[in-house]
Amino acid sequence: HPPPRHNGISLAGPGLAALEARLQPRPGLTARVRHAPLAAQIAASALFTLLFAAALVLCARQQGAGLVLQFFVGLLALLGGSSLARALTDMMTSWLMPPASTPRMDFGDGIPEDAQTLVAVSARLTNTTQVDALCRDLEVRYLANRDPRLRFCLLADLADAKTETMPEDAAMIAHAAGAIEALNRRHAREHVFSVTDEEGRPATQRRRIEAFLLLLRPRVWNDGEQAWIGRGRRRGQLADLNACLAGSGRERFATIAGNSAGLAEIRYVIALDAATDLPRDAARRLAGAMAHPLNQPGLDARGAGLP
Repeated sequence: HPPPRHNGISLAGPGLAALEARLQPRPGLTARVRHAPLAAQIAASALFTLLFAAALVLCARQQGAGLVLQFFVGLLALLGGSSLARALTDMMTSWLMPPASTPRMDFGDGIPEDAQTLVAVSARLTNTTQVDALCRDLEVRYLANRDPRLRFCLLADLADAKTETMPEDAAMIAHAAGAIEALNRRHAREHVFSVTDEEGRPATQRRRIEAFLLLLRPRVWNDGEQAWIGRGRRRGQLADLNACLAGSGRERFATIAGNSAGLAEIRYVIALDAATDLPRDAARRLAGAMAHPLNQPGLDARGAGLP
């Protein structure tokens, strides 16, 4: 939980409603709509639909249409006008209730040492052509989000199979590992870090940065699927990754390519699927949001997340 005296609680956290109530004893229309968004959207959609239908029925009546024809015109107008009313309601909702901004730290000058972040892209490997496409996309995400404390991982499973291993597995795994190593050779660089020596004096340290990593899990038998698959699929991938970052799950991965040193220093993980892009500098902003005091996770005595 955030510190009880943190001013962000009243500005962007659970204390915002109480602060608004104190500053606005008589909330306006926007505030009332914000407290019941679903009911307001349903009521607005119904009202606009009825207005559209009534307008068309009135036009048909002015043109001399009988009651039966007016009835069918109204029925068709209700069906067609509902889509238009929903679109208009959504547009008005975006005006009246813009999405709440997430508080975040300013990492515009770079991600700090205590907020190192891993971008993990989940995928199932099927053939070498797909592997090449996955690595190309991983490189594009890197080029749009360069930071010495940001790393990119292809978190992969092999395709489902009827046996634990397939004849083409070895060649495809070697191809994937080679593609990751090629990315590291292409983009590896030395970075100068500011550190503190044993006597507390500021110093610099040079470190070779290899940003790309492959973590590939073996297949396990699944009774429900009646096939050899990656355990738990994507949820299992992330659980095994978290265990690996915590220092106790490296054995869950059959193949590790790239520089795996320093994984214990990773604090945040941005989990993506293979079809999700990572816009320019989005990783820094996401890391900044995760590092903000208001967004820190709360754990109970057993280590489980609090609601």
